[in-house]
Amino acid sequence: MPDIDAGVSRIVRNLLHYKPVDKDIQYAVVLIRRNDQKEIQVTETLDADEVIRFNYREDENPFVVFRRLSKTLKSEHDIIVGNDGLEIKMVVTQHLKNPVLYIVHGDFPDYYNIVNNYYPVINSIVAYSTKIEKSLLKMPGIDKVKVHKIYYPANIKQSFIKSKSENSGRFKIVFAGMLVERKGAELLPLIYDGLVERGMHEFDFKIIGDGELYSFLKTSCERFHQIVLTGWKDHAYVQEAMQQADVFLFPSRLEGLPNVLIEALAAGAVPVVTNLESGVRDIIQHDLNGLLVEADDIAGYCEAILKLYNNREHLERLRLNSKGSLGMFAPYAQAKAYEDLAIETAKKESNKETVFPNYKRGRFLDRKWIPNWLLITIRKIIKNPKL
Repeated sequence: MPDIDAGVSRIVRNLLHYKPVDKDIQYAVVLIRRNDQKEIQVTETLDADEVIRFNYREDENPFVVFRRLSKTLKSEHDIIVGNDGLEIKMVVTQHLKNPVLYIVHGDFPDYYNIVNNYYPVINSIVAYSTKIEKSLLKMPGIDKVKVHKIYYPANIKQSFIKSKSENSGRFKIVFAGMLVERKGAELLPLIYDGLVERGMHEFDFKIIGDGELYSFLKTSCERFHQIVLTGWKDHAYVQEAMQQADVFLFPSRLEGLPNVLIEALAAGAVPVVTNLESGVRDIIQHDLNGLLVEADDIAGYCEAILKLYNNREHLERLRLNSKGSLGMFAPYAQAKAYEDLAIETAKKESNKETVFPNYKRGRFLDRKWIPNWLLITIRKIIKNPKL
């Protein structure tokens, strides 16, 4: 999986933490990181038998990278659980016969392109939301038997008993996620302004995360004494902030099924979230366990939060209703479902002949016969992203 502390890493962490206890099965995690990536690395301990950090350069020959990555496998019987795309390209270019289970982690073109381009080497596909499942099944040539909708395990063991609004002096709003446009991060100062304009004053607004919009938000929020911009924080900090919050604000524009949304529900922070078919509507029912707002509707986010601010009894009803909506993310049952599928996949595909599709080259010089040192040198001299 990518060596980036984000939604994918948290889902994998839960898959490992809640996996069945089986001495005959070993889990190895390969954390893949490109040298030019700026996102925070995975720092939390993963419950695996082995953790391998694999680094590569952006200007390397990808065939060399794939060959080096294949060395992390012990044998052709290892089950590859793909969470990105590099490992699938490795299987194709190295003609590996390992069984492959691919998890589609979002309703994004990159994931669908991997499936579309390299479908013959993918033995099972996990879609963890209804929208992702529908999109996969609409793809030409997809065997329905290969697609499995399995909700991932989530940390839902937290409990909340006392009324937050009765026990905290100020109304608390929290946003947690990458500070990028896809997450709607640039809307946060505008939503704050809208709340104040509507007469809401006794509240605190915490923004947790890092990303390309951090500097923009830091400048934009300097005049707002009620906003705290924390930067990146570890998972324990985010969970604590969720438990203290009344509302989890999440104006994202595109998702899979955000793990942070499930954890907010478990912590008792009522979601005010974008009405996205891609995952959000699998778990949030409007005015039952959260409030849904159309994408980019700043006034809509403000009115939804104001509704909960002015009616604490309604806030409590939504908060308590979330308890009954988390069963499909039961940690031990869902982690077992993923492991069972991986083992079943390996058994079914053990005697099948693999047909390897052509590798879709990303850049013109991505050719197997060009030495790595030469390709790196050329790219240093000729700084053209197409080369």
